[in-house]
Amino acid sequence: ELLRSLLGRSFDGSGGGDGCSDGGLRSVAEACVGYVAADLSALVRRAALNGTERRSRLRKTEEGERSSADAPTTSHITAGHLLDATKEVGASCLRDAALSAPP
Repeated sequence: ELLRSLLGRSFDGSGGGDGCSDGGLRSVAEACVGYVAADLSALVRRAALNGTERRSRLRKTEEGERSSADAPTTSHITAGHLLDATKEVGASCLRDAALSAPP
């Protein structure tokens, strides 16, 4: 519920375009074991930034094919964006355990 609350209306759980659904959000939650509220907030911000960067690159590559006004401008965050962001934003409560684990 915390993840859903942080996403607000930004989460694309429509099951449309990239196959995102509430099940996708459940998968993200399962991948976020050990994440505290601040980690989840950072995860949502990173996913939004990554999505914005992707849309910007898409507009640039499609400039010759259509005008940038026709390019997708949705600000929805998908489960894929969130899962990609987990590679950059880790669980802070597990960092100490990972650092002190014996080799």
